[in-house]
Amino acid sequence: MYAAPPDLPTERFAVLPAAWHRMDYPSPWVEARGAGPLHSFLEGPAFDRNGTLYCTDLAHGRVFSVTRAGDFAVAADYDGEPNGLALHRDGRVFVADRRHGIVCLDGQGGFNGVVGATPQSVALQGVNDLTFAPDGDLWFTDQGGSDLRRPTGRVYRLRAGTGVLECVIDGLAGPNGIAFSPDGRLVYIAITRDNAIYSLGIGASVGSRADAASAASGYSADGGVRGEGGTSRDRGARGDGGASGDGGISGDGGASVANGAGGAIGKLSRFIQLSGSPTGPDGLAVDVEGNLAVVHAGAGTVWLFSANGEPMLRVRSCAGRRTTNVAYGGPDNRTLFITEAEEGVVLQARMPFAGLPLYSQQGEPPLQDRATGAE
Repeated sequence: MYAAPPDLPTERFAVLPAAWHRMDYPSPWVEARGAGPLHSFLEGPAFDRNGTLYCTDLAHGRVFSVTRAGDFAVAADYDGEPNGLALHRDGRVFVADRRHGIVCLDGQGGFNGVVGATPQSVALQGVNDLTFAPDGDLWFTDQGGSDLRRPTGRVYRLRAGTGVLECVIDGLAGPNGIAFSPDGRLVYIAITRDNAIYSLGIGASVGSRADAASAASGYSADGGVRGEGGTSRDRGARGDGGASGDGGISGDGGASVANGAGGAIGKLSRFIQLSGSPTGPDGLAVDVEGNLAVVHAGAGTVWLFSANGEPMLRVRSCAGRRTTNVAYGGPDNRTLFITEAEEGVVLQARMPFAGLPLYSQQGEPPLQDRATGAE
């Protein structure tokens, strides 16, 4: 439909040290794939206010921090399958763990549960990625084993402060990366098994920056969803909060959308139809002009599409083809950082526009950060 866009090269920013490869380490996720041992599987890049990059190792239950110089350190090592990662404005690190749900880094090498499943609720199938809306609500994708034959994937919203969990969309074939437009009126969702990007309209009362000031700092013991405590490698992480799918969700085989409070949730549409790749789209990121970066997993590519869905650039991996996820960072926030799982590296490329400041980067830093001079 469109001419091929110009290529943009990448270079290696950081390489996972060979000493930290776990080729012989038993991993349920690796065994389930049946593709032989994996040294790591890097995913979920995200920056904190100080410029430290966090990323996950889905294969072996690790979360890494990476300095501006590209040096890796282990931030957490536990019995889980961490995938997407997002930072709260107060500095907390939230992780979409395929096995345990949405969990929060406890600062001691493990996690506290935030959202899980109970017998009284709709069980999460296997969460994939997550992002904070401008108002502080946490949105995440629940992919599990969904595909075109079994479109059971869902998108959830966890309300800031109250901890109320809402199923916004169900009937999806592999929901994956998720990101908001600059005005907060659209949420983009990578649908891996449909090889497509969907967009969902959101009303003015949802996702507006004006609501951010009234959002509580977390999802805690204030009557909302709560986790049941710390996590160690031998115990794992479990959340005891329920996942309820109310608000107009049906399971009739097609994607359905919740009505939302006051009709705030709009129409679900196919925004971009991709082709090729043995896998499909994965992580997403948006720049200040509304352009959308789309990781095409298995193709060694990140596409940059305009806000109208027109291809602008093809960012090519200089390493392997297992590109997984992206985040904007650097001093001017104009560098795109890409996790590549085949070689265990983080790539970088200079982009035409700066990335959209995320919820963690908006507003004044928390008091504890201002006291220490952190930016």
